[in-house]
Amino acid sequence: MLKDWIDALMNKVEELEYDKKILAEKISKLEAINRNLQGLPVKPVFKPIDKTSELNDNEDANDDDDDPKNITRKRRKAAAKKKRRKKKEIKIDITRRIKVGSNDLDATFEYKGTRKVIVQDILFQRNNIQFELEKYYSKEKNKTVEADLPKGYQGGYFGPNIIAFIKCSYYEGDVTIKKIFKILDSIGIKISRRQINRIINDRPDELLKEMEDARVAAIEKKGYQQIDDTGAKILGIESAYTTVTCNPSFTSLYTSLFKNRSNAVMALAGGNKNPLYKMNQHAISVAFLSLKSLKIQLIMQKWQGEHVYTEKEITQFFNHEDFLKLKPPILRDIKTAMLVGAFYDGHLGVTGKALVSDDAPQFNNIYDDHVLCWYHEMRHYKELFPVFKEHQIQLKLFFTEIKMMYRIFKKWCQTRNDDLRNYIFKWFNEYFSKKTGYRLLDERKKASFNKMEKLLAPLWTQAKVPLENNESERDLRGRVIKRKISLFDRTWAGVRARDLYISLKQTCRKNGVSFYQYLLDRVCGYGKIPKLSEIILRTCPKVS
Repeated sequence: MLKDWIDALMNKVEELEYDKKILAEKISKLEAINRNLQGLPVKPVFKPIDKTSELNDNEDANDDDDDPKNITRKRRKAAAKKKRRKKKEIKIDITRRIKVGSNDLDATFEYKGTRKVIVQDILFQRNNIQFELEKYYSKEKNKTVEADLPKGYQGGYFGPNIIAFIKCSYYEGDVTIKKIFKILDSIGIKISRRQINRIINDRPDELLKEMEDARVAAIEKKGYQQIDDTGAKILGIESAYTTVTCNPSFTSLYTSLFKNRSNAVMALAGGNKNPLYKMNQHAISVAFLSLKSLKIQLIMQKWQGEHVYTEKEITQFFNHEDFLKLKPPILRDIKTAMLVGAFYDGHLGVTGKALVSDDAPQFNNIYDDHVLCWYHEMRHYKELFPVFKEHQIQLKLFFTEIKMMYRIFKKWCQTRNDDLRNYIFKWFNEYFSKKTGYRLLDERKKASFNKMEKLLAPLWTQAKVPLENNESERDLRGRVIKRKISLFDRTWAGVRARDLYISLKQTCRKNGVSFYQYLLDRVCGYGKIPKLSEIILRTCPKVS
């Protein structure tokens, strides 16, 4: 009896300390906002060490070592070793043989070969070309014939190298328009900032089609997509959101005004497409999970069918008396469910068999196979800072157990052994249903246990999906950095151009293609670099 009282008291203290910590963080954020509004300097915030980042530590690492300096030192050594291992051989463009001066040699010297010294250098200079086009005129035919400009030089007064340099500097180097103007002006290129902006916002239809073909090829080969989103800023608009869909072979960005399931579906379908709607069984299930209404389910079952509605047709569809009495939020949820239904049946294109994401609600109920990121799930536990030693030990034991489980899970992803699959399932089931006596930890373990179907989804999916969603977070990083530099986009044309070129940049990088050489090849129309979809089909293994 006394022990139960002491445990209850300790848990109450832990809860009060946790609430105190949350309130202190909120007060700190409000103070920072207040100081920022007053024009005063804001105190920098340093994030604590993320314990979840140690899920991939080597098994030989000392789990009892919590010294931040030691952890940082180990990470730096591991990064340096990885860099040395992955260092590629430098490609040689020119070979020059340097001879020894005759004055330094006499009859006693004997030739012993050469010593190779590799020096990396670059040529960056003006290369203005004056084309003299021949002209011929026929009086009899009253016709003039003139020579054509070479490929890549037919689009205006700026050559392909300048166009590729401007786009590559802006989208890959994150250089501002003002700095690009200064760089070009310093070598004698006469170009205005407005013209640089036009070049940056140019979106040829050929590149749009090639990006869509690459997206389809990557999804067909890998069999799954990953998704995440971040905020975006557009001049004159309060809020917008950029959603990234990706896998190890492609990246696709899509920006819209809303952060909801409809936006997620359109992003997974490739972005700028006309939405389609279908009242199928999957749409009815999605609506019921959202609305929890038997009445709505019966109405939708009454109109269930195979017809695919366009945006104009769906507006007329909702004018029927069965839907006129429903409130706008309910109609919006039904419309979203029908959009998911059309997506589920493949009317919006190739979608893949599985989805990997964090636990954001807008990503739910889109795929049958939905995998949750383990890293995101473990972040809920890092918010715990227990006061009592007993609870600190329980939390430390929890992270040790999770590391072991994660390592075994990753080994299964390589072997896909049935016995190991059953072992992992039983281990997860028993461990997350077991109570520790630390109430806050037990509540989080119960929440994770309720997500078991999604956390263990890789055990049952046909496609070989990852256990984490780091791929999409890395792909969003470039968009976030560009937002910090440029603050906001002025027009939707700039938004769409940014989405396209960052998508192409990331897709080229994942498939070992130089973004600058790719842009130069496409501007010139040489076709020396194969289409991205062809490169993906050659480099990606096919899903069985």
